[in-house]
Amino acid sequence: MRDHFTTFFFVTAITLASGSAVGGIYKYLDENGQIAYSDKPVEGAKRMNIQLRPTPEPDEVEDVVEELASDGTSVEVTDYESLELLTPTQEKVISDRSGSVQVIALPTPRLSRSHELVITVDGKDISRGRHANLNLSQVSRGTHIVSARILDASGTLIITSPSVTFYVQKP
Repeated sequence: MRDHFTTFFFVTAITLASGSAVGGIYKYLDENGQIAYSDKPVEGAKRMNIQLRPTPEPDEVEDVVEELASDGTSVEVTDYESLELLTPTQEKVISDRSGSVQVIALPTPRLSRSHELVITVDGKDISRGRHANLNLSQVSRGTHIVSARILDASGTLIITSPSVTFYVQKP
């Protein structure tokens, strides 16, 4: 079964890429009382107001970077406002026979080129690199704790996310 959060991001990405919201995005509670999203009206759903932002042309982005560099300021991000885990959510119960768990970390602003994102589950580093979206498989039944941290090129800790506790049940 597809995670509603993943579906929301997929639908939003398609909507933004197309340049217009064809039918809109709708938010509602599913049969299990969980928040869900759809691109079609559903009974009891509320239409979301999504504002599209224009995508800058590639030469506009290069001009900004060149201007910052010529001023002598660093274009490298060293201060992050936050690092949070979007999924799993705190105290989430995941009922999946295969033990599949999706982990999504969100650094704000986005991860700098020379920085590394490390995702830890139950005290063990399971992912190092630039991937902020990770699909875990065969996660054992029980209680688990996930967190993320960002390291600079020398391995120095920059920021750590709050830990999230989640539970895996296998039907």
